[in-house]
Amino acid sequence: MLSVMRKAAFLIAAATGLTPPSNELVAGTSLAGKNLECAYLASRDGWGASDFHRCVDDCGSTLVVCETQRGLTFGGFNPLGYRSTDDYGATANAFIFYEDADGVAKKSRVLGSGDGCIYDLAKGGPQFGASDLIVGRPKAATMGGFTGPDTEDTISAQGDLRTATSSPGSSYERDPSWPASAIASGKLRKRPAGSTRTSRGPRRRPISRCRSRRVGGRFEISGKM
Repeated sequence: MLSVMRKAAFLIAAATGLTPPSNELVAGTSLAGKNLECAYLASRDGWGASDFHRCVDDCGSTLVVCETQRGLTFGGFNPLGYRSTDDYGATANAFIFYEDADGVAKKSRVLGSGDGCIYDLAKGGPQFGASDLIVGRPKAATMGGFTGPDTEDTISAQGDLRTATSSPGSSYERDPSWPASAIASGKLRKRPAGSTRTSRGPRRRPISRCRSRRVGGRFEISGKM
């Protein structure tokens, strides 16, 4: 199966010409030293959660990278991969990140044993923790409280990967400079550190790009809308 996945990944990458992630970003992960290529392009493959899972499920460890309309880059590393299990997993090796004004990746690592740090919802896009970073939140709750794949209509309830919210601290380290509002609004961070959230909760506006990358010679990316 590995050879098949690599063949598909090379074909997708040839159409995008994406530069692989920096060595610093993937250092110490299962992606380090691997030949990474494009596996998912949202502007081409679709912005729905079902499109994401169609391209990404059963592909192994994944690096998710998103870019807002104003150029803010953020994402996370999921060493467990995706399978649309409608369940959550534990790992001490995951992280979420954003790039500062100098293009340097700032990581927030898993707290403790990482229980519940990765959600794998068929109706949703990449989700790190209960609220730490959610791209394409499902429009309907998962049936049965994580008791296995949902049997309801996934298409009508699927999340839109143009939207994201982020509030680290439950499963990942809390960073005072984390650009929560910039992620939710699609704008670069303008508020002082620590004042990026409101009592009404995060807003969700379109993301211009959403991409992710994975091990085994493959990564996913989306281009501009």
